[in-house]
Amino acid sequence: MWFNGLIYDHSAVQGIVILSLICTLGLALGKIRVRGISLGIAFVLFVGIIAGHFGLSIDKDMLEFAESFGLTMFVYVLGLYVGPNFFGSLRHEGMMLNVWSLAVIVVGTVFALALSPLTGISIPVMTGLLCGATTNTPALGAATQALAHAGLPSSDTALATAVTYPLGVVGVIIA
Repeated sequence: MWFNGLIYDHSAVQGIVILSLICTLGLALGKIRVRGISLGIAFVLFVGIIAGHFGLSIDKDMLEFAESFGLTMFVYVLGLYVGPNFFGSLRHEGMMLNVWSLAVIVVGTVFALALSPLTGISIPVMTGLLCGATTNTPALGAATQALAHAGLPSSDTALATAVTYPLGVVGVIIA
């Protein structure tokens, strides 16, 4: 029963196997198109949520490393992809898009801060909900560090992001 040990017994190898399976299945399913629309890389998140629902887990230390490393790699690769076109787009329509982006961030942040005491949802969880709803993964990294610096627990922030991220992706597609 070495296979069960590879899937269910927490170890570094088990963490890599689980994360690799989630990424592989998510990337494969992300290529499926329905009426010309696919979820692409976002399907990895959906597969991860489903894997967690069915009880697949990895060691806490391995998960913390994977979160930090994955976020770092995501921001780095995004910078490589977007970087060369950044200044050209900034000259054409960038100023107006940046003003709209800033408005969305300010309104969303004020709305989240106002809703936190009204709903009883803690600031760390509300921050995660905001990051997920806006599909803003770099904001999640910044928020996690800011919460740690403020002495607030940030363990539920990533979970709240994972819950609302799929709705943020689907909402953008529908819009």
